[in-house]
Amino acid sequence: MIKNIILIIVLNFVIAGETTNFNGEDWKNWNLNRKVGFIDGFINGYLTFNSLVDSSKNIEKKRNTYWLPPLIITMLDSYSEENIKKISEFESVELTKRLDAFYYEPDNYGIEINNAIKIINLREMGKGKIAEDFILDCQKKYLKGR
Repeated sequence: MIKNIILIIVLNFVIAGETTNFNGEDWKNWNLNRKVGFIDGFINGYLTFNSLVDSSKNIEKKRNTYWLPPLIITMLDSYSEENIKKISEFESVELTKRLDAFYYEPDNYGIEINNAIKIINLREMGKGKIAEDFILDCQKKYLKGR
């Protein structure tokens, strides 16, 4: 079963490496339907991934009561929590409006949408300082060389 978990993780990295990183420039040019569709796909992807990892962990725990998840699984759980824990409770239209508000500021146009979602989630979790530091890091990345 651990092989299955590792396979899922590797496939996730392979697929993630082939995607386009959309940012605020793309977001502001999309219509409402495309924005809501993107948000639905993003959230459903994370929730499906979390459900697969959780079911795999439960299967392993049933086989061996002393089994502990590998460090990579623990790290992915933490990463997933930072990205989607609170915003998964939102309606897609609500999150779309929050992203519209985030990208209202021209300094945020170059921030990738997945990072903007993470920032909104961190703020909702009450981690405003971490979110602000992350915004500055993202802005430094895309403004570098300008």
